[in-house]
Amino acid sequence: MDMSTQEQINTYITDQPEPKRSDMDALHKIIMDLMPQARLWFLDGKNSENKIVTNP
Repeated sequence: MDMSTQEQINTYITDQPEPKRSDMDALHKIIMDLMPQARLWFLDGKNSENKIVTNP
């Protein structure tokens, strides 16, 4: 079962160590407050072979 984009974002943020987790969560909330109609997308930095191709 595929996770929704919001679920992927929440999982990624939750998996981060503090204080990065709090900072990322606050930033995500600010962006969503400023642009509630923005299209969500998620990139974890890995390609279809699960190899790291970017630094998220």
